[in-house]
Amino acid sequence: MRGMHEARVVTAHARIAASTELAYRSNFWAYLVNTVVTLGVSIASIALVYRHTDEVGGWTSDDLLVVVGVFFALGAFVNGVVHSSMAKLVADIRTGDFDYRLLKPVDAQAVAVAQAPDPWRALDLVIGIVVIGFGVSRGGLEAAAGGIPGAIGAAIGMFACAVVIVAAFWTLLASITFWTVQGEGILWALDDMYDHLRWPIGIFPGGLRLALSTIFPAGLAVTVPAEALTGRLDATSVFMALAMATALLVASRVVWRVAVRRYEGASS
Repeated sequence: MRGMHEARVVTAHARIAASTELAYRSNFWAYLVNTVVTLGVSIASIALVYRHTDEVGGWTSDDLLVVVGVFFALGAFVNGVVHSSMAKLVADIRTGDFDYRLLKPVDAQAVAVAQAPDPWRALDLVIGIVVIGFGVSRGGLEAAAGGIPGAIGAAIGMFACAVVIVAAFWTLLASITFWTVQGEGILWALDDMYDHLRWPIGIFPGGLRLALSTIFPAGLAVTVPAEALTGRLDATSVFMALAMATALLVASRVVWRVAVRRYEGASS
């Protein structure tokens, strides 16, 4: 019952935030142009690289389209839900409005993660799905374990892990605001780093690959769903994704509780 109550509260916050944003309909065209330009740059980069080679680290150009599609689809959640919600959390902590959140009979962390969605970012999700479909149609999805149904099921599971990874990681770092009251820079740095994850982590050198799987696990989050859709997913990748999602979820919860206990409020 408590979980249902929190889900209803989060949904209400999301609906109000979406209604406010949808009032500015001209933003749709701005987001559309930005998304199309970003997609064009990504595809142009792939085309430029594959003019001189047939594959990079075992990934063909069609496989890279799948990675780009996952990047856009996951980016819809990163930029459209997590970043905007964490930005509001940072602002509320700085101004003291977070006091009112703590007074309400609902888990403050659950609300904080999804309290201010940006509905226009759904464009990224749509474009991501289209690009994934195009890349998969030109690739060899049948080569995946379990055939097409197994690959799609694995991709959905890995995408769910990816969502948990980025949500928990962003929340974990945003919690630093309780100590510094300066969290905007951290959020923008995370977004800038995410923008460079249009390539699978497997093509990078060992040290950078490890960093994109642990220190900044968004690299792992983008790659594993794409691996599932291109027949590359193995037990090691599944274990790493599940372990990272679990570890970050627990860590973000622990740090959040410690941070809230030391929060002094606006009246102190």
